[in-house]
Formats: sequence, structure tokens, C-alpha cells
Amino acid sequence: MNPLALVHAGPTWMDDVLADSFPASDPPSWTPGMARPAPITVRVGQEMSRVLQTGDLVPNFTVTTVSGERFDYSDIWQQKNLALVLLPHEDSAVTTNFVDQLTGQMSELTGDDTVCVITRDSVSGVRSPGIVVADRWGAIHHVADAHAVADLPGPDAVIEWLRYAQHQCPECRGESR
Repeated sequence: MNPLALVHAGPTWMDDVLADSFPASDPPSWTPGMARPAPITVRVGQEMSRVLQTGDLVPNFTVTTVSGERFDYSDIWQQKNLALVLLPHEDSAVTTNFVDQLTGQMSELTGDDTVCVITRDSVSGVRSPGIVVADRWGAIHHVADAHAVADLPGPDAVIEWLRYAQHQCPECRGESR
């Protein structure tokens, strides 16, 4: 028997075993033509978490703000837009300056329809330091992360992103896709 004939003979017993171990509705990633890209992940402590991107939905979260107040996202969901700013745990002059700049323009960052949350706590899927801007329904419009706080966009950029989120028509969003 020609040894090359086995290569072209069709599926092997291993293919049958692997195919039987996955339901037809959830084909394994090794199935020809069915490969799916792996989600982007970031390590948070010891667990792996998918990194949020524009178009994703903000997960429900509860954090303590830098001013010491408790914030629960479910309290504003479907009511207010969100600017979420995650800072590293270690304090520095650069971080303090960044927080001072944001809080100095807080009246422009917030309003009747927007909340700005600045925290050192972690939020699943958001890198620290980082900024996420989402509309009142939780749809993320902008994500910015950096290696250092100094590399994050300033308050003017965050204000511009919030204005963009405020003026989006949720009914029209499906038409633009």
C-alpha cells in the first residue's frame, strides 16, 4: 500500500472523535472554513478578560471614584451618557494633574445627560489607564488606553467624544451599518 494514500484517504479516527465532541451548532475553531478570530484579551489579575472596543456594550460595574463615592453603572444605564476614566493604582504628579484637569472641566464633561466617573478600580475589559465614552444605552463610542496617564487624551477630546455620543440617533444607527 502506498503510504501517501493514507494522507488523502479522508478523515482520520481523530477527526471523527473531535467532531463528535462538539455540537453541530458550535463547530470547533479547527473546522476548515469555520475558523474564527480569537477575541482580544487583556490580563486582569490572574483572569483573562476581553478588551472593550468601539461598538461594544459597557458591562455592568460598580466602582469607588477617586473622590471616595460608590458608583453603580446600573443607576444611570438608559438615562445618562458615560465618560469612564480608569487610572493606575499608584499616585503620581502626572495623575494628580490629569485628574485636576478633568475635574476643572467637569461642568463641560457632565450635564443633565452625562456622568464622568474617575476611578482607580478595575472594570472588566477596560485597560488602565484608559477612557471609555458610551451613550445612555451603553454603546461604546470611543475607547482610549495608554501605557501612561500622560499619554491619555485630555478633557477637550473627552468633551468632544461626549458631544458626539449625545448627538447620535439610536434609531438611525442601524441604517448606517
